[in-house]
Order: sequence, then C-alpha cells, then structure tokens
Amino acid sequence: MYGLGNWIATILLAVVGLLGLIISSRAADGAMALFGGGLMLFAILMVFRLIANAYSHEEKLS
Repeated sequence: MYGLGNWIATILLAVVGLLGLIISSRAADGAMALFGGGLMLFAILMVFRLIANAYSHEEKLS
C-alpha cells in the first residue's frame, strides 16, 4: 500500500508541475511567471523526495 500512495502523489505532482509551466508560459507579469516557475520547482523537488523516501523504505524492509 505504501507504493500506491507514492504513485498517486507523483501523478498529482506531475499535474501541479504542468500547471506551473502553463501559468509561467501565459504570465502577463513577472510575479505570475515567478509563481509558475516556483510551482514547477516545488513539484519536481517533491517527486525527488518521494523517490528518496521509496528507496529508504525499501532499505528498511531488507
């Protein structure tokens, strides 16, 4: 069950990252472009964090 939650969170974070890219590309001012870029960066970092947690969870099992 641990793995299913990671998959769902990864899919949701991918959607959030794509939303950040869309917001950034259609921004009329610098603040929205910065917000969209930050949203995309947040999603990428969280996916890497989920990957790291999955590997540390695997090490605890073995």
